[in-house]
Amino acid sequence: MKDNLDEFTEKLNNDDDVWTYWGDNTKEDYRGKGLGYKTLKLIVEEIKKYNPNMIVSGIEEDNISSIKVHDSVGFKNSFMKWNEIDEGFPDNYLGFIIK
Repeated sequence: MKDNLDEFTEKLNNDDDVWTYWGDNTKEDYRGKGLGYKTLKLIVEEIKKYNPNMIVSGIEEDNISSIKVHDSVGFKNSFMKWNEIDEGFPDNYLGFIIK
């Protein structure tokens, strides 16, 4: 896991072509209708037009719905928390990536 963290951190710090997505929130009345999926899919499609080396997203570790949506769009769990990557990030955010 440490090797993955070093590689991921180095990539974030040394690559100008890494895009970071910091989420959206869906009001309770609108949850379960596929809006998060549609929004995230559109964002990823638009970012991919710029041929990024990586797209990174941070998700609170207990937000199972968001983790499932990110997984369905193609994000993979990096098995690292944001506070392991850089200072100032919440310690309960997981890093998800698309390469």
